[in-house]
Amino acid sequence: MEANDIRSFFKKYPHCGDETCYLRSFPATSDNYSDIKETLDEYGLCIVQLLSPEECKQSIEAMQQEVRSTAPKAKCPVDFSDSRTWDDKNWPSKSRHLLQDVAMHAQAFQNRTREDLYELFSYLFDGERKLWTSIDRWGVLRGTKDIVMPDGSIKRDIAKWRHNLELHVDVNPWTYYPELDEGKAKMYQGVLALVDCDLKQGSFLAVPGSHKYMKVFSDKVTPPKDWRPGTSLRIPKHDITHKFPQKIPLRAGEFVIFDGGLVHANYPNNASELRLVQFIRLMPADDLGKDRDKFSAPRILGSRMDRFPQDIAWDDRQRKMLGLETWEES
Repeated sequence: MEANDIRSFFKKYPHCGDETCYLRSFPATSDNYSDIKETLDEYGLCIVQLLSPEECKQSIEAMQQEVRSTAPKAKCPVDFSDSRTWDDKNWPSKSRHLLQDVAMHAQAFQNRTREDLYELFSYLFDGERKLWTSIDRWGVLRGTKDIVMPDGSIKRDIAKWRHNLELHVDVNPWTYYPELDEGKAKMYQGVLALVDCDLKQGSFLAVPGSHKYMKVFSDKVTPPKDWRPGTSLRIPKHDITHKFPQKIPLRAGEFVIFDGGLVHANYPNNASELRLVQFIRLMPADDLGKDRDKFSAPRILGSRMDRFPQDIAWDDRQRKMLGLETWEES
């Protein structure tokens, strides 16, 4: 393809139309499904309004409880509103971007098995009703500017806490696009913002339209020798996608759905507040869905049933989304 033809893949995701930094989003209601799918098809991503302010608050409290439970010997319990408790010696994870284990709080399960989310993904998967959810992690990025430290001093900049992923895709493009040509289901991913993630606060970064370009990429480029299928594929530094990244700020409660073939990353947190998110996606309940996603419910929950919130009255649909019952059971 000519250079101009390749550039035509890349588009800028539209602004919401007000004076803020935020972008166009849709309520997660059935009258918006067609617009959501059309936006996903065009840009490779779409922002959906999912959680209420109260649900965001409940989710943040749940995340904080789970963070504290992983560091019972911490000198001072982690407090998301107090940066004096964010010090490395007090932080429960060595990862700068993610907590180390999957989110097992009851609220995390409520978020990932929501009925409105299930209905939306069912529409995106052409009416498929047999769906599993992922059981993935909370995501935390610490603030890095003007941070109050345990001794009361203020550090103007903590570069070692600042982290961003490189541009990548989470599918194998050399198998993903042939699967789509065979009529198999797309893979969708999602990031749920629990706090406002503006242009400074380390939100989602994407190359809108790159989900179409990556098919061309896979036809022209051979798999790197040092890359292992099943892991994220970093996009080469010389690739044209590096010219078209767009910051995707999210309001609290917004959920960005994106195609598995979309080139994406995150941008670093240059604010004083935390970036708090939950990673959620749904997939058809079949062998392909399970094989594609190492966080699919059937691959995760069995070894963690001792931590599953059994005291909640999960309904029939939720239990099937979690793989606790098969979809064939009535």
